[in-house]
Amino acid sequence: MKHLFRCFLLMTVLATPLLSGCQKDEPATPTTGNLSSTVSPVGSIIKVTAQNSTGLSFSATPDAATGAFSFSGLVAGQYTLSFTMASGYKPMASVSTSVVAGQNTALGTVQATSDGIVKSGTMSWTTGGQTYTATITAGTINRQVGQSGTLYIKGRSVNGNQTDEVSLRRNNGFSGVGSYTLSLAEYWRTTVGASEVYRDRTTDNPLVITQYDETTGTMAGTFSFWGWTGDLGGNTIIVTNGTFSLRF
Repeated sequence: MKHLFRCFLLMTVLATPLLSGCQKDEPATPTTGNLSSTVSPVGSIIKVTAQNSTGLSFSATPDAATGAFSFSGLVAGQYTLSFTMASGYKPMASVSTSVVAGQNTALGTVQATSDGIVKSGTMSWTTGGQTYTATITAGTINRQVGQSGTLYIKGRSVNGNQTDEVSLRRNNGFSGVGSYTLSLAEYWRTTVGASEVYRDRTTDNPLVITQYDETTGTMAGTFSFWGWTGDLGGNTIIVTNGTFSLRF
């Protein structure tokens, strides 16, 4: 009997470490979390900085193809996000958010806004039975609800020794897609040793904005006008079938 008891006691002592080794450790309580978001348009923001309440800063670069960015392993708490803009976009206000331990905080889309300066585009028109194709060389777009919105674009076509340029202005009341009248239209024709400028200040000629998107910074439209040299008349030029497409 004593022999059986000693064997049982020995087995119990040997099994105790094995049993204790099979017990699962309690998972550690998370102390950090993540932040994620997407920039639109892609390429409009080149760096995002996250700063916590103690002044510690972290930075992330949005993906060049998708605009997505993220921060991982941030200590839970309040953070302020600031943005370094790419050329051609308006500065953005900082954004406050919080990081929750063990969770990902999805901020949705961070929307940047163009500074309104035209970056590229093309223009075409017909005059004197000939169609011209131009590169847009200048422009500013300032859409406003009400009477303060403005639009200005200028296109240039070079054909040998002749340069033709068209300039269109809407000085007030530009608010996006819709039909307007031009505040001023000008046509420059320059050849070797000679230059003529045709102007129309009647504000009767049509400007139609067929597409306008501030998110992608794109705009397209049509136009036509009749211009003449000199304030009291002179040589005339009739511009028809005008179209343009640009990025701002």
